[in-house]
Amino acid sequence: MRTLRLPTHRPPTTVGEILEEEFRKELGLTQNDFARRLGIDRVRYSALVNGRRSLTSDTARRLERVLGPSLQFWMNLQYMTDMYAAIHAPKSAEIEALKPLLGPGAIEKAGRIRENVGPARGTRKTSTQQG
Repeated sequence: MRTLRLPTHRPPTTVGEILEEEFRKELGLTQNDFARRLGIDRVRYSALVNGRRSLTSDTARRLERVLGPSLQFWMNLQYMTDMYAAIHAPKSAEIEALKPLLGPGAIEKAGRIRENVGPARGTRKTSTQQG
C-alpha cells in the first residue's frame, strides 16, 4: 500500500481544482454541461469546485466512471484535503495539548493480546491451539 504524502508548505490540490483545470477546461465544457455528464446538478458541482462541499463516495464513483481515474484516487484527494484542514485548524493547538491515554507501543501490545484471544470472547488459546 502506498503512503500518501501530505504537503507541508501549501494546501493539497483539491478535487475541485483537478476537475476544473485538468478535465472540464481541457474538454471545453461549461460547468453546467460537465455536471450533466457526471449526472449531478450544477449547484453540487460548483460547491465542490469552490470548496463549499466535500467529495462524497457517490460523486467519486461518478468521476471514476466518466473520467477514468480510480475511485481511490478521488477519495485520496479528498482525504488529503481533510487531513490538511484538520492539522491546520484553529483547534489544532487544543488537540495537541491533549494527553495520550496509552504509552508508546500500546497499539502493538494490544495486537499481540488479540492474537492470543480464542474464539470465545475473552478466552485465551490453550497451548495446543497456539502455533
